[in-house]
Amino acid sequence: MAAHRVQGINFPLLSLMEQDGLNLQIQQNQGSVELDRSLRNRYRHDIEFDALYIDLDDTLILNGEVHLEALKLIFQCINAKKPVTLLTRHALDIEKTLQQHRLHGLFDRVVHITDGSMKWSRCRFDSELTG
Repeated sequence: MAAHRVQGINFPLLSLMEQDGLNLQIQQNQGSVELDRSLRNRYRHDIEFDALYIDLDDTLILNGEVHLEALKLIFQCINAKKPVTLLTRHALDIEKTLQQHRLHGLFDRVVHITDGSMKWSRCRFDSELTG
């Protein structure tokens, strides 16, 4: 019924009109309609954090496009005045990639790991964030 509503067919109204014995003619909007009715998990929690560290490849940029849910998280942190660090092993010119995807200037810090070190070792924790 939801897909037909987008095409201009109002089944509840049609039922009432049919009940009244009106002569009906359905005029459907042209074009195709795709309906996605997926079940999404949403959570509310009390986990607190002081900073966001996010990866570029396969997290913020997925299949060559900016992942909107990751971008939403970044802006939630920006709005909450939490620092956002891009932490990546990106193989290409990182500044060029950020500019191509209109992400340049979005991060408080960009850590481009080129020495093979572990990502977690490049994160600044509590004492560095507060002092």
